[in-house]
Amino acid sequence: ILSFLIPICTYAIDEDSIYVWSNNSSAISTSNTSDLEKAENYLKQAYHLDHNNVNALCCYGDVLFCLGKYDEAIKKYEKALKSTDIAEVHFNIAHCYYLVEQFDYAVSHYISALKIKKNTLENKDLVLSSLNFILHPL
Repeated sequence: ILSFLIPICTYAIDEDSIYVWSNNSSAISTSNTSDLEKAENYLKQAYHLDHNNVNALCCYGDVLFCLGKYDEAIKKYEKALKSTDIAEVHFNIAHCYYLVEQFDYAVSHYISALKIKKNTLENKDLVLSSLNFILHPL
């Protein structure tokens, strides 16, 4: 999932948020080398500088997800959704809810991911198969 949102993090940068970008860039670079706790630290700093930066929130959610902190990741992703409506964020929330076995919420976010008009979601088949698995378990 981390690589799923990295493109959002790289081009959702606000020119006025250079320090946040610096922290996000370090976090992404670090997370690619599996040092997720260090990445989490950088993103905490970015988050404390700007609690509403969608870029920082999405990246922070990605790292929390990779650390298995699904409830915390959901909070960051949902806060990001207050400012933007990105299919991948809905997908990531849905996947977190799926992993904590809150299937009703997972279904809701999978459907939201598919409904977004300017859908940039690359893995629609993955969303559909995840949704199908919840609605029609083996």
